[in-house]
Amino acid sequence: MENALQTPTDPDIIALREDIKRTYHAYTTRDHDRFPQFDYNTNRANYEPLRSSFEEEFYVIRGLDRTNTTIHIPSTNTLALLFTDSTYVPGRKILNTCRSYAHGRPIPTGDESAPYPAKHTGRNRVWWYIVIGMFTLIAVAGSYTMLHQTPARIAPSKLTISYPLHGQTVPRRPFVAGRVANADTVWVVVRPVTLGGKCYVQPPIPVKKDGTWRGQVFIGGLDPLNIGQAFEIRAFVNPPSVYRAIEEEERDVFNEWPNDAELATHSTVVIRGPELEKPAK
Repeated sequence: MENALQTPTDPDIIALREDIKRTYHAYTTRDHDRFPQFDYNTNRANYEPLRSSFEEEFYVIRGLDRTNTTIHIPSTNTLALLFTDSTYVPGRKILNTCRSYAHGRPIPTGDESAPYPAKHTGRNRVWWYIVIGMFTLIAVAGSYTMLHQTPARIAPSKLTISYPLHGQTVPRRPFVAGRVANADTVWVVVRPVTLGGKCYVQPPIPVKKDGTWRGQVFIGGLDPLNIGQAFEIRAFVNPPSVYRAIEEEERDVFNEWPNDAELATHSTVVIRGPELEKPAK
């Protein structure tokens, strides 16, 4: 995954989210059928109209060629991460593309990062402030370091799956729930218990302030042969390989578990049951 040269801070990402929403709202106002309103949650399918508005902005309105390598239209997976995962920082090209979409600026070339909205200051005055500030900083640096220690990062821990239970029969789209300490996001991965079964990454699930998490996942597909089949469910925290795959390759299927995660649960095996009947209208 590419690293942005100017790493955004949390307020920057929050501001970028709001600017993207404002730009998309303008598209909604112009053509509500193509660009409807939607909920900015972990359901990646919700973000398809937003992704389409990115393509409209760059390929239709601005007339850029689709082979242009200075832009990277974010996938629906990436957009879901950007709006729901507080630990996620996009790569340089995606970040530049999002800023250009949100602020209406040209895409930078090479290793240049798209700027945040400029703040106008008097250069001469700022230069003198910098000189004075340097002397002041040198004078107080020693005492400041002693008095202000940066708190150490607390590693995530106690990741568990509390529902469903091991051996339980579940529908195609059950809720999975659990707890974790010192984490913002949990990734659930589902794999059929078959020879060569693939691992399917589910949408990221945000963790509440009390450490609980709950999200809906897919257990198999619509094929009736999935009914009665066993599936493994595991939860992960901070899996770098998942971030790379979603951002760089726009895929969510793996041949094996993401074993580079900072934290993981053991497998909970469930049995796929029939579809829940829809209530009669």
